[in-house]
Amino acid sequence: MECSHPNSPRPKKFRAEKSGKKLLAIVFWDSHGLICADFLPRGVTMDSEMYIQTLKKLKARIYRVRPGLQMHNVLFHHGNAPSHRSAKTRKVIRSFGWTTLPHPLYSPDLAPSDYHVFSPLKAELRGIYHQDDDDPKRAVTTWLQNQPERFYLSGILDLRQRWNTAITRQGEFIED
Repeated sequence: MECSHPNSPRPKKFRAEKSGKKLLAIVFWDSHGLICADFLPRGVTMDSEMYIQTLKKLKARIYRVRPGLQMHNVLFHHGNAPSHRSAKTRKVIRSFGWTTLPHPLYSPDLAPSDYHVFSPLKAELRGIYHQDDDDPKRAVTTWLQNQPERFYLSGILDLRQRWNTAITRQGEFIED
């Protein structure tokens, strides 16, 4: 509410401009590098069924890119999105024989993809505009594939330190 003279011009309202179209990248990686990068079709929301289909693709991809990995040795870490927490999703993950690592609610500072992968990826691609969806998909996939193994390993090792810091700070947000 604002006080003004009846003959005063109306104040201008701030209107946010629509941001550029965004693609949702779904990225799975381990200490050796990229395993799988997939993209959600525009206008589609990630629900439990879609996430389960993605996990099935991931499992098949693990067999191809990490053939020596035993499925019962997979430590799986993902956030707390509703599609990740659903009973159906948890049941599928258990059927794979994977162990899910805990992830506290509202903790992007403890999600390696958020703090370790997506931040430098966004910095690399900032300001680049694309005519169609294939260009950013290629750019993201190429960037992820070109990161050395030590990049991914350091993200995994940093998680242990971040968990320790979160415990020491009793769950308070970790600033980068």
